[in-house]
Amino acid sequence: MAVSRLQPAPLSADKIIQRRAFLELAPLHRPTINLGIGIAAGIGRIASEEGFCDYTVTIESGVIGGVPAEELSFGAAVNPTAIIPQASQFDFYDGGGLDIAFLGMAEVDRYGAINVSRFNNSIVGVGGFTNISQTAGRVVYLGAFSAGGAEIAVADGRLDIIRDGRVCKIVDHVDQISSSPAFAPEGQTQLVVTERAVFQVIDGCLTLTEFAPGIDLAAHVLDRLPKGVAVSDQLKQMDARLFSTHAMKDFAP
Repeated sequence: MAVSRLQPAPLSADKIIQRRAFLELAPLHRPTINLGIGIAAGIGRIASEEGFCDYTVTIESGVIGGVPAEELSFGAAVNPTAIIPQASQFDFYDGGGLDIAFLGMAEVDRYGAINVSRFNNSIVGVGGFTNISQTAGRVVYLGAFSAGGAEIAVADGRLDIIRDGRVCKIVDHVDQISSSPAFAPEGQTQLVVTERAVFQVIDGCLTLTEFAPGIDLAAHVLDRLPKGVAVSDQLKQMDARLFSTHAMKDFAP
């Protein structure tokens, strides 16, 4: 079907996360990428909204090209170029074929280790997460900053945290290591994107690099972080375009 029929996602905390992650994709020259299940799958819709198509998307099921479906239809795609056996797709991943991967995260610790697989006594499993995260040239992890009752709105180019979640997803140590910079390929860059803050793993340490306009930086971010998370000396506000009701390419400040 015509990709133009895909309706833009409404402005929300999730869309801010997806837009910020998309900014890591847009400057790359014809990259081959992976989009993971959940919030990461929505980056395909963001790219379509921004008129960006100079990339090749892959998903674990064996789909290459097109715009990945979201939520319960994940694994399918609109207008794929090809569909190959899943095992062959993973041969490509294991061989280091990905320029950049966009993956969800449940929690991340001060060293940049990610957990998506085990929470208390609940074992979800890692799936293909480790294959992808430990071989891609770059990895962007996406997820909410907090969980458990958070109520967040976006208005007038600002983030409004009406009620914060009970649990911060940036922790001292993850319950289980699903991926870790310590085992990543040499030179891999790792970014963690939330709706209110962006982090980068620098010299083995999770480092705060950006924060959302409208928040109380101390109360909504710094005071909730575990000891050992660094703050960049070039800390800056997140791009204003992320919080606009218009497509970023049409943003007029």
